[in-house]
Amino acid sequence: MLTKLILFAVLAIIAWRLWQGAMVRRGPPPPPGGFTPNPEQLVRCDRCGVRVPASEIATIRANCRQCADGRR
Repeated sequence: MLTKLILFAVLAIIAWRLWQGAMVRRGPPPPPGGFTPNPEQLVRCDRCGVRVPASEIATIRANCRQCADGRR
């Protein structure tokens, strides 16, 4: 009985080490969708002060209550 328990423990340790080795070789998980290695610069809106990506400033101004009311 004791030898079976020791054998089971040894096999469990070997399986655990193999699993860890497989995870290390697999590498880190891929980044989530929409991730870019070079982030876009944030720009502060002159009117409302919200910081948004430079490519979205026109959209924000068109949909923002403070920016779209014609002030400036």
